[in-house]
Amino acid sequence: RRRRLAGQAALTAVQVLRAIGTGFIGYYVAAILDFKGLEYISAQMERLAGAAAARQVELRAELQPAILSCHPEQIGLVFANLIANAIEYNKPGGTVRVSTRVEAQDVIAAVADSGRGIAPEDLPRIFDRFFRTSQTRASADGHNGLGLAICKSIMHAHGGSIEVASQVDQGSTFTLRWPLEQANR
Repeated sequence: RRRRLAGQAALTAVQVLRAIGTGFIGYYVAAILDFKGLEYISAQMERLAGAAAARQVELRAELQPAILSCHPEQIGLVFANLIANAIEYNKPGGTVRVSTRVEAQDVIAAVADSGRGIAPEDLPRIFDRFFRTSQTRASADGHNGLGLAICKSIMHAHGGSIEVASQVDQGSTFTLRWPLEQANR
């Protein structure tokens, strides 16, 4: 079953990469499905719990109920990427906090970590395709610098946005925002 799920995730990632390259990512949003965001986020956290435990990182959830109108596999890729990054770039004994809330006209989700943070000079380019921070360029970690660019493209295709706030040695917070009418249409 795990191989099948990994294959499905890889296929979806390939579809998203093709869509980004051709500018047609909106095509994949055409199959919009309503789903309870909490269930899908919780599933991603459960899937990554082993990686968190191996790195001695605590996963925490502060999830306020919200129903999102979106393509669940694409939004799942966003959460999977952000949570996996938060685990990988954290420190032993660190935490990853995933939260959701409804605020005024928006549904807001955040993935915050207590890891190494992102240098101020890297922040303006963090969502650029193939960009890797100075710290990750120095390591041979197998990353290609596409994950956050894909996250940004998916969020924009869903009428939303993604932002980051970070301090070196304090951690990073990635905030996802959907207009309420987009989230509940």
